Amino acid sequence: EKYKREQVAKNRPFDQLARELVTASGELAKNGPANFFTLAADPRDLGEHVSSIFLGTQIACARCHAHPYAKWTQDDYHRFAAFFARVTQDAGVVRVSDHGEVEHPKTGKSLAPRPLGGLTSSTGAETDRRLAFAQWLAAPDNSLFAQATVNRVVILPACQCVRQVDLSLRVAIGLVVIVAIAPSVAHRSGKAGRR
Repeated sequence: EKYKREQVAKNRPFDQLARELVTASGELAKNGPANFFTLAADPRDLGEHVSSIFLGTQIACARCHAHPYAKWTQDDYHRFAAFFARVTQDAGVVRVSDHGEVEHPKTGKSLAPRPLGGLTSSTGAETDRRLAFAQWLAAPDNSLFAQATVNRVVILPACQCVRQVDLSLRVAIGLVVIVAIAPSVAHRSGKAGRR
């Protein structure tokens, strides 16, 4: 809690915060970001948390089956989870191991990590796969991260102010906020005028 408050007080960019959280290691008592990995020990569970928190997308259904209406496949799910397969937590310390894999439940084969919607897999040669993941996560062209950030940072606080107002009005307020800031965000990212 203290860590989050300090970051907000410093006006820390959300992309930097996200990168720090998903790559954190060390003693839980001394390194606030490392506590992110207390959410789960299983890499599949961590992948689900990360996709929900930072990408605004749910991938849990793909863990067990191919849902006919879901975008993500079992292969996507388990490759995404592979980014977190080498993270361990023991005696209050988060570490990165030099081994740890996620296997596809049907083939039993170890899968190289791959970002959701990514066309290429990480080589898997590096010990801390989270470093490549963090670069992809907050990259300017990652629309999933951008949309989730807007929803978390802009829409939700605006909606909290009008908690007593019905849902349709809260959604309308969120859209107005997006429309108001989208041109400046697009301009700063160099994508103004492109569709």
